Amino acid sequence: MTIKTNAYQRWLGNILLLLLCIFITITITYIYLSNEHTFYYWDYANYSKLTSAKAIDFQESPIKALYKVWESTGRDYSDIPTLLLVPFILTFGDSRLVFILSMALVYVLPYALTIGAIAAKLVSYYPRTVYWFTVLLTLFTPMVWAPTLRGYPDVGSALLIALAILVYLQDLQLKQWWQVVLSGFFISVAILFRRHFVYDGIAFFASVTLQTLILYAANVRQNSCVALRNLLKTSVRLGLMVGTSLITLVVLGLPFIKMVLSTNFSLLYASYEVSITEGIRYYGYSYGWLAWILAGLGFVAGIRTRVLVHPVAIFIVLFSSILLLQWLMSVKVLGVHYTLHFTLLVVLGLIAFCWTAWITINKRTRILVVSASIIYFILNAFIGLASVEAINNTQISKLFSANYPPLNRSDYDEIIRLVNYLSSVASAKEPIYVAASSIFLNQSILSEADLILNQPQHKLNILPSPDIDSRDYYPLEQLLQAQYLVVATPFQHHLRPEEQKVVKVVVDAFNNNWKIAQDFIRLPVQFSLANNAVVKVYKRLQKTSLETTLYTLKQMHNYIGLRPGQQSDWLKISEEPNTFIWFTKHRNNTYDIQINPNSGYKPSTTSFLHLNRLPKDRIGIAGQIKYQSDKSTEILMKQRATDNKCYKMPNLSLYFDTVNAQGELVGNMRFQPHSSHTSNFAEKIQAKGADYLLFKVNLSDDVKDPVNLCSLSITSLDIFAK
Repeated sequence: MTIKTNAYQRWLGNILLLLLCIFITITITYIYLSNEHTFYYWDYANYSKLTSAKAIDFQESPIKALYKVWESTGRDYSDIPTLLLVPFILTFGDSRLVFILSMALVYVLPYALTIGAIAAKLVSYYPRTVYWFTVLLTLFTPMVWAPTLRGYPDVGSALLIALAILVYLQDLQLKQWWQVVLSGFFISVAILFRRHFVYDGIAFFASVTLQTLILYAANVRQNSCVALRNLLKTSVRLGLMVGTSLITLVVLGLPFIKMVLSTNFSLLYASYEVSITEGIRYYGYSYGWLAWILAGLGFVAGIRTRVLVHPVAIFIVLFSSILLLQWLMSVKVLGVHYTLHFTLLVVLGLIAFCWTAWITINKRTRILVVSASIIYFILNAFIGLASVEAINNTQISKLFSANYPPLNRSDYDEIIRLVNYLSSVASAKEPIYVAASSIFLNQSILSEADLILNQPQHKLNILPSPDIDSRDYYPLEQLLQAQYLVVATPFQHHLRPEEQKVVKVVVDAFNNNWKIAQDFIRLPVQFSLANNAVVKVYKRLQKTSLETTLYTLKQMHNYIGLRPGQQSDWLKISEEPNTFIWFTKHRNNTYDIQINPNSGYKPSTTSFLHLNRLPKDRIGIAGQIKYQSDKSTEILMKQRATDNKCYKMPNLSLYFDTVNAQGELVGNMRFQPHSSHTSNFAEKIQAKGADYLLFKVNLSDDVKDPVNLCSLSITSLDIFAK
């Protein structure tokens, strides 16, 4: 009877503690968001939008929605994190509170529970008490909350990595087949969930390998044959785990595999990289140096006193050390969501410190130490998540967690005034370019403010704009389209200014009155924002000439230096925002050009400038014109999210022109397709005295002799010296 009573009491206690954790989760989320007054932008808003869009997809067709999720693994932002959040959005609406609270309940709370389970494996005493103490400590760790409260779902990936570790720790020799399958599955899904957790996957498999070798070394002296047999068996199981992970990646994330194989991420994100010293400082301050010191002491003292289970402690230290080295020496980027890679190490280290102190020192001292630790944890949580400007930027603040208070804009009303002004002067079709990229002003902030003021649709046509040199493109295309320009001074940047020249070049072009700036006039109203930013608005007076366009491109090239990371060889220089032409570059430096006028046809000439240096004297241009069937065109248009109707193609003319720096014609070549037959072409053009090659697509109202198919493509286009 006593045994049943004790079991019932434990069961009831667990339920009450779980309810307490749920209450803490809901309370922290609600209080935090209730104190925010801001515009969410960039990544802070991205996953909220994706989740709302995914909820609509599931309402329309669950099967199509799942297919879109699979396709999304090949993009920078996978839709996988939205899957478990969609039911909350469909039930309670798509408010910011619902989105963040759903992430807290679905990802943050299970993450805390999983770390608790790992801690119960780590500490060799009082597993139930250790479990719940760890869960509560995790929920009071600011860096568990900061990414989620900012709108990042990355704690979901951290949860999957923690689950993989927990499964592995059930038996370090991987004797159970389900360990192999589940661990490999969790690692792969964590990577598809958020791409940067691939480093956790590498650290996990490397740590399991090292742990296996350590166990072999420990047992070989006792019985070398048995030790070798166990080593071989574990190695085979580890291989199967890696295989399971790879199979999962291929099945669930084939688009991800293709994207990884075709993208140089090191080059793409070079502008984000910082020195090792900056990385240590950032991640040290994120958790607070006191937390790192106590965590380190906890592992050292816990291992030496055998309060910690040695194999588990060694694995945690191996995993975290490999991950930390990768991040500081290879990845070298900063971000609140990246701190989650180190939460496991810090939390388990603090638990090791508290429990080692409790077990090894005398009663009076241990009560004092543990009580002080609990006070520190609560104070640290408050400093990390509350508005405590009084201690920010002081020496004592470095001992505690970095401060991530609720977001509040002191210039909220001024942003509203700016958006209202733009709405009053610009029509819905007139493009607006924003030459700023800081947390105080960027195109995303104005777009979000516009949506708040003009729900359910945007009223302003705010153009996408480049932000980062290594990742983006020249701003010339958007600048040529812009009818209005928003310029902030001093220059607004969120990385080092030398890494955001694609933004600064536009600011300086207008501050220094470049030739292209003379096509605009400054409007009389200006706005004062946070960070001492003064915002001016310019209106286009006239179209930018080809001569000014070419001169501006040269100025931008000289200003920025290396070509921006994702700048295509073909730069669109037309003011019309037509999007019916796509370029694909092959490894042999030839191109495919897809032309589909029906996805936005109107009489116009769309021009593209070839950015590569031209050969001297004459150039040869060769390729093949192919007409596509209605079916293939419909597939293409669906992929491009365009109108899937298919009409007869209007009168179409294609031009290749060579021009000098003043935009004067040097040589030209013209095609005017009149039939649906595939045809090859190989022509030569005068290039002596030319600086650039232009490709132009002209659509006219003359439909007397239209092509009978919907679209055509130029394949294997080659530009060579003749």
